[in-house]
Amino acid sequence: MVSQFERSSRAALCRELATQDPVNRAVWMAEADNWSRLSEQKLNGEARSKSGFVFLASVVYAFGKMSTNSNRRAATADLD
Repeated sequence: MVSQFERSSRAALCRELATQDPVNRAVWMAEADNWSRLSEQKLNGEARSKSGFVFLASVVYAFGKMSTNSNRRAATADLD
């Protein structure tokens, strides 16, 4: 079950990811707005199950992108 606290926490995490991933900043801020809006609403079963999966998938994707970008930056820095 996704609590109101967890939704607020997810919004905060998305805002943090927006600062760390400038390329996808708009996507992360949209996710943060969505989680903030959901945290203000009452829980319902359908949103609870679907929203948790979408959030997890987006975080896994973002961290994969960020690690790929940092590996790429490290490789190019070694060449200099």
